[in-house]
Amino acid sequence: MREERSPQYLRARTIETDADLSAPTEGLWRIHDYFATGEQKETAVTTASLLDLKIEIAQRMCGYCHFCERRCYTNRAERPGFCGVLRSKYSSEFLHYGEERELVSSHTIFFTGCTFKCAFCQNWDIARHAEAGAVADADALARRIYARSIAGARNVTWVGGDPTPHIGTILKTMRALADLKQETEVDARFLNVPMVFNSNTYYSAEAAKLLDGVIDVYLSDFKYGNDRCAKRY
Repeated sequence: MREERSPQYLRARTIETDADLSAPTEGLWRIHDYFATGEQKETAVTTASLLDLKIEIAQRMCGYCHFCERRCYTNRAERPGFCGVLRSKYSSEFLHYGEERELVSSHTIFFTGCTFKCAFCQNWDIARHAEAGAVADADALARRIYARSIAGARNVTWVGGDPTPHIGTILKTMRALADLKQETEVDARFLNVPMVFNSNTYYSAEAAKLLDGVIDVYLSDFKYGNDRCAKRY
């Protein structure tokens, strides 16, 4: 946010992987893990970028969903899993001044649906009703993020509900935002926006790998000190 380096998502868009996106998933993961080491150089991408590769893997994960540790393996093209999410929707997006001081002002995007069903949830109306809200179209969201950046947003905060079921949409939005650089009327300075993942952190190891290399700040919303309380509430 001090603009001492570019946000991670822009770098992931410039790492060329030469991956065949029609290859088996296991092979795509091997390529992903190699290029996600951070040792690769940025270049002018002519084939699949690291961000493209993450998006392809995320789309496949939706077919037997295991973004969170419930691992319900639901085919979300046909029906929602435990989180209730079928198609990514968000209830609101705005410049938020109530986050941690270091993040203000934050362009906060509140997704619907959640991997928890906490009895004390302060956002139960969006966490329990994943079908509500506006469809999260990646291109439209990218342009909204750009506009909010011009208006003074210091970062984008992906939150909810919980953002974990929406990782595929988040990655697509990042790509659409990075690709705005190609438009002549766009000021690239306002694409230099860090990404904050504000989550209950109940995401799977596979989801964590997809987030690694595109998320700049993890804002972990820990709720429970032990399993007994977690199961009760």
